[in-house]
Amino acid sequence: MKKIGIVGGLGPESTIDYYRLILNSYRKEKTEKECPEIIIYSLNFNKVFKIMETMQWDKLKDLLVDAVKSISKAGADFALIASNTPHILFEQVKALSPIPMLSIVEEKCKVIGCLSLKKVGLFGTQITMQSDYYQKVFSMSSV
Repeated sequence: MKKIGIVGGLGPESTIDYYRLILNSYRKEKTEKECPEIIIYSLNFNKVFKIMETMQWDKLKDLLVDAVKSISKAGADFALIASNTPHILFEQVKALSPIPMLSIVEEKCKVIGCLSLKKVGLFGTQITMQSDYYQKVFSMSSV
């Protein structure tokens, strides 16, 4: 199993949820006594929130890239960002990442396609709801 890197702390609860889901899924496939190797880089939520609130996108991109680089140095084979709103910069961060990155937006799109859902809802921050990155990902798929 590859080492997973999670950029978290952007919504501490979502980081916990991702950790729990990955752990439970892994244990279903392996044994209940095994655990995957997961590296979590927890950013300061208040700092990130202020940066997003003031739309300092270059500053946020730099923070995210630094976090991914730290995860890579710690031995992660790939990384994900455990929050929707920072995905507004996903392609920019991915382009500067030393390791492959998994988009939670793209993964949601795949799951929705596999389930043949026609209508889905999204709860998010004002920034997420006013952005078009979800629409862009979904318009490129067959969903």
